[in-house]
Amino acid sequence: MPIKVLSHDMASKIAAGEVVERPSSVVKELVENSIDAGANSISIEIGGGGLSYITVTDNGVGIPGEEISTAFQRFATSKISDENDLENITSLGFRGEALPSIAAVADIDLTTRDANSISGNFVRMDGSNVIEASPKASPVGTSITVANIFSKMPARLKFLKTSAVESNRIQVLIRQIAIAFPNIKFNLTIDGKGNFSTAGIGDLRGVCSDVYGYKVAASLIEIGSDGANHGEENRILIKGLIGPPEISRSNRSYINLMVNGRVIQSRSLSFAVEQAYHGFLKERRHPVAIINIEVPADELDVNVHPAKSEVRFVNESDVFSTLQKSIRQSLLNFSPLPNLQPNDISQTSGFVSSLHSGSYNGSLQGHMPIFPSPSIESFSYTPREVVGSMYVIGQSQQLYIVADGPEGLFLVDQHAAHERVLYEDINNRILSGAIEVQGLLTPQIVDVPANLFVFLSNNNEKLNEFGFGFEEFGSNAVMLRSIPSALRHYDPSTVFLDILEEIAVGKEQFNWQENLSKSLACHSAVRAGDTMTRDEMEVLLISLGSCVQPNTCPHGRPTMFHLTAAYLEKRFGRT
Repeated sequence: MPIKVLSHDMASKIAAGEVVERPSSVVKELVENSIDAGANSISIEIGGGGLSYITVTDNGVGIPGEEISTAFQRFATSKISDENDLENITSLGFRGEALPSIAAVADIDLTTRDANSISGNFVRMDGSNVIEASPKASPVGTSITVANIFSKMPARLKFLKTSAVESNRIQVLIRQIAIAFPNIKFNLTIDGKGNFSTAGIGDLRGVCSDVYGYKVAASLIEIGSDGANHGEENRILIKGLIGPPEISRSNRSYINLMVNGRVIQSRSLSFAVEQAYHGFLKERRHPVAIINIEVPADELDVNVHPAKSEVRFVNESDVFSTLQKSIRQSLLNFSPLPNLQPNDISQTSGFVSSLHSGSYNGSLQGHMPIFPSPSIESFSYTPREVVGSMYVIGQSQQLYIVADGPEGLFLVDQHAAHERVLYEDINNRILSGAIEVQGLLTPQIVDVPANLFVFLSNNNEKLNEFGFGFEEFGSNAVMLRSIPSALRHYDPSTVFLDILEEIAVGKEQFNWQENLSKSLACHSAVRAGDTMTRDEMEVLLISLGSCVQPNTCPHGRPTMFHLTAAYLEKRFGRT
């Protein structure tokens, strides 16, 4: 095939692929344009997950009529004019790619009016060409409707998820932007129904209340630091709100990072936040954080990727250090490092007592779980009869059970082993309809994030089967009346939200009911750091030996490690 120059239409579609990946990409670009236009009120309306239409309306400065067609040309922008401006970018957009990229893959109607014009202008675009134009009465600002996304690139449609998933992505995006710009009033409407709104009065805590609920917002700790306080050569300002140690989540999605007001994704800075919480949070818990990092514009490179969600710092190590120190100092000022008290040692969730009382049927042999166990490669598989004949020697590091067996020594991960036992027990109880439920003496009102509330509403019957009794209580809230008995030692509201988040993630790819069984088992199992008596360890091994698949936990991690007699003899020079 000979080398040739691609057509303008083909080149535009290829370039658009980097900017417009899905409907949320369109929303991001349009909202950022509105912010750069000085808007203090932005409304977003979407239909069909954004695939049918997206309308963004603002009260910004608007576009002069004679510049409208130019705005849809590639690399047309009002943000920069020469190379020097690239080193001092303060706007969110600057590449001049958003509007032409969107026009290359969708239909666009635009109505706009600038302050110097008596009336507004309406245009309909076909790519970079104006196919219809007329005067139109409108307030100062811009309203743009994008319809039939990827209708001009149908091959891209098959890579998109359902409308519900795409709507959820947009909800998450708007909440992130609203947190970054509390002085702007946002209003999100999905399929004709109001979904989310903020007051736009500059109250960051108030926006956090809109996003995460009042209880979380009220508990957040305000942080603010100057890099000079830590001896940094360059001025770095850290501002925002962070959660106290008792407010934590099961995933990292509650860490919100902004640089000079720009929402970014950064593994290294997220790691800095989590490292600052080291010693404050339990294992596998993650903080809530809303942090804006202010650095001089000439020490920041935002021209890394067309999506503009990644940035580079001239002195990233300084930023990392200042961020970590600022958060940790705020946590230390908030409360001293906790001392380990006898009551801090977790109980084993009533596991052993239920076994001795007879309320738990430890015999699981012969019953296949309702959901298939994860497939694993064969590695030192330990048969059930070997596990059942182990003799407990003791506990090591409050984490491993040391046991003697017919083929050598065994180190058993107490959490992973208990997790396997509970997982198979839960599945068998579901089969028999015998899930034990703990009713709450006082029902609790739980604020549920909007992106999880839809999932909750669509699956309330199945969740009831697992022991969660609740009913909707107003907008994005439920009245929690019962939880599975296995979780009775946890705060009901916290564990309900944690498990809901865990099972809702990836529900398109996996059976979320299996995820729920795994999550219940994980939350109910004895933890690393829990002291176990010899009786408890022996009962756990007997129960593990009755499992269908005793050598892995439900997530595929090994439950035990086998030190064969031959290996020990070799290491001690006996062979």
